[in-house]
Amino acid sequence: MWCPTLYDAEIFPRGYSVFRSDRVSSSKKNGGGVSVAVDDSFKSCARSDLACEGSEDLWVHVSCGSSGDRGFYICCVYLPPSDDNALIAFLASASDVINNHPDDLFIILGDFNVRLHLLICGRMSAAGEVRAAFRVK
Repeated sequence: MWCPTLYDAEIFPRGYSVFRSDRVSSSKKNGGGVSVAVDDSFKSCARSDLACEGSEDLWVHVSCGSSGDRGFYICCVYLPPSDDNALIAFLASASDVINNHPDDLFIILGDFNVRLHLLICGRMSAAGEVRAAFRVK
């Protein structure tokens, strides 16, 4: 785990709902995981059903508007370096989520460990597959 003895209140100020996905086990050194903090003035909930298998991603839905009928999603993701398959799988999964929620907005951020200049120029081994995987309508 990232730090099983570290409480949210030790990291985040009061007034935030904290969502964490601590790395449970890995061949990596100790630590890791992703987190999202949302101001308590917004209704928010974790959406573990949207997570991509094989990735460290955390999806949170935030409701806004007077009736809470509008909202947006925040996704925080960590993808390991030099793992084109994890990138392709995450982008395909994220595009499915986006396409299934056409009225919502999305903020996707994190550590993608992508060499963008190689991806954009098509010199990365999986550049074509990555572009095809991210198929937002």
